Amino acid sequence: MFANACLVCRRPRPASMDRLHVRHMVGRGRRYALLGAGRRIDRFATSLLGSARIVVGHVSLGAPEMPVIGTNISLGFMRRLGMLCALAMLAFASVTMAAPADEDFRLLPQTRLRIVVLEWIASTGDYKEWTVLNGEYTVSNAGEISVPLIGTLRAVGSTPSELASDIGNGLKERTGLMQAPDATVQVVAYPPIFVTGHVERPGEYAYTPGLTVLKAVALAGGRARRRDGTGLDVEVDQIRYYGELQKTEIDLPRMQARRARLQAELNDQADIAFPNELLAAQGDVKEILNEEKSIFVARAEAFKRQLDSLDELRILLTNETKVLAEKIASMDRQIKIAQDELNDVSALAQKGTVTRSRESEMERLLAGLQSDRLDLALASMRASQKISETEREATTLKGQRRTEITKDLQSVQADMEQLILKRQNTQAVLIATGAAVLRQSKGAAMDDVPLNFTIIRNSGKEELPSSEAAQLLPGDVLKVDLVAPPAETSSIEPARSVSTE
Repeated sequence: MFANACLVCRRPRPASMDRLHVRHMVGRGRRYALLGAGRRIDRFATSLLGSARIVVGHVSLGAPEMPVIGTNISLGFMRRLGMLCALAMLAFASVTMAAPADEDFRLLPQTRLRIVVLEWIASTGDYKEWTVLNGEYTVSNAGEISVPLIGTLRAVGSTPSELASDIGNGLKERTGLMQAPDATVQVVAYPPIFVTGHVERPGEYAYTPGLTVLKAVALAGGRARRRDGTGLDVEVDQIRYYGELQKTEIDLPRMQARRARLQAELNDQADIAFPNELLAAQGDVKEILNEEKSIFVARAEAFKRQLDSLDELRILLTNETKVLAEKIASMDRQIKIAQDELNDVSALAQKGTVTRSRESEMERLLAGLQSDRLDLALASMRASQKISETEREATTLKGQRRTEITKDLQSVQADMEQLILKRQNTQAVLIATGAAVLRQSKGAAMDDVPLNFTIIRNSGKEELPSSEAAQLLPGDVLKVDLVAPPAETSSIEPARSVSTE
């Protein structure tokens, strides 16, 4: 009769049954269960632990409900199945939440919390989310939070689980529910810590679980660097100023070489007259001089090519005007011959020796020659105009070059004056910082002096000497001090009092 085994208790069951219900009844030391068959878990119900009845689960294949039989289920199995239900509900409630809150942490002012409230509706088998209450809350300086429907709750001193229980009980009282809704409280942001004393950047820093004294000092930039009386970090400033001085020492020879090259270009010199101190220098200065010579030659050649191109164009146009002048002279002779011939034909035509058509033909020939001469004269004028434009372009090119060279020369001169002033100031600062380092080097090195750590907790009520590995708590104030060196005993004996007796 029992062809198959039950999916829950693994005991024989009738093969004809296709629906399973599990109920556990506690009474007089005996446990009962009503069983059926099934393979898919549809939903989990709530657990009323400590009451007379625990609704554990419901599995179904979707077939109509069939009769059930009774058998015993061990109490250990029921506890494990109840734990499975609780884990399933916790997983559902934490779908949209981050890591769980630290249950050992006692809430402090300025703690940011995320509250999620869920209610199990047994009649529908679903969870109801209290969206009005869900969200982030901040514990006020007075140690309270304000929750809709409940009002003000005391949060300081409670753990997240205790506060969640208070929220559930408060909702139960205000709404008249038979059972308190499930509330979850998660710590989103802890109160900040404060680092003060001998650190580079004292101030407020965010707390994270597992924060140690050493990590907090690292957040604050490490131990404070050596500074002089003006608050300057003498070592860092000395390195920076030394780098600036080195850059100035490199830029000054470059500016001097550029100024010499620009002066040579402005005076149309064939070569650059560099200062003697540059010619005597070695290394990078030699490379700078070679670079300026290359620039000088390249610019001179480019300028010469432009002038030569304009000069060639001017010569070509001049030759063109000469040819046009010769053509005009030849055309004038032809016009004179044609005019003389026309006069002779006109005289013969008046005597009737030749026809009028001959005279008209000569007039047309003379008019064509005169028109051609006018074209030649116009071409000659255009060539002369282009010659003038070419000469103007050459003059303009020379003027622009001189203007650019003068402008660059003035800019280089101004930069040199600024570099000289900057070099003088940097040298003075280096002398000052060097003296400060010298004064500090007479004593013990700052980096060799150990640090002393003190944790101030509970708003100054507790002062705890600590080490680098000590754990900090939210709201702590970490005080970092230098360990005072031992007092030196004077080798000079105190003066003895002289008796006047």
